[in-house]
Amino acid sequence: MIAAKVKNGAITTNKLDGEAVATPKLAKDSVTTSKLTDGAVNNGKLADGSVSVNKLGKGVIGQLQGKLESGTTIRGVFDTGATGEAGDVIRNGTSFQFPLQSAPTPIILQMGQTSTACPGQGTDNQAPQAAPGYLCIYVTADANLNSTTPLAVENVNRLGFGLYAKSQDPGSYYAMGLWAATAQ
Repeated sequence: MIAAKVKNGAITTNKLDGEAVATPKLAKDSVTTSKLTDGAVNNGKLADGSVSVNKLGKGVIGQLQGKLESGTTIRGVFDTGATGEAGDVIRNGTSFQFPLQSAPTPIILQMGQTSTACPGQGTDNQAPQAAPGYLCIYVTADANLNSTTPLAVENVNRLGFGLYAKSQDPGSYYAMGLWAATAQ
């Protein structure tokens, strides 16, 4: 192969004429994402019109406009708790990374539970799932929570949700886990 015999620096951009490297002369898959270094593609190297709405992946435009496109899932973690007396309450709020079109329907699932709308926590319990229009809150650990209302969701809207936990006995109490919301 000729390229193996060319010394480093022997061919530079100022030694190539305008047509030396052109799209028709490139072999298939000779330029791929994995072969580009960081910063190799920047605004100065992109021609006008080379990036358009039609060329962007699903979900990019909605996110740039500040809304989550239908069928797109966002995910996160929650961890709420405190130390206190029996019956103490703690509230925490979580904001979605991108606003939804409308408030999702919340479902809290205790450890090991699933439902049609909340089919599970995904690969290695790190990719929680939710059907379109639902907020699935998967509890992965808890301690000393009130037996009547261990964890409740409140103030659910298109921007986020709140969690409410109440202690059963004096001491430390908490709930933690994963959540997923899919835009309708």
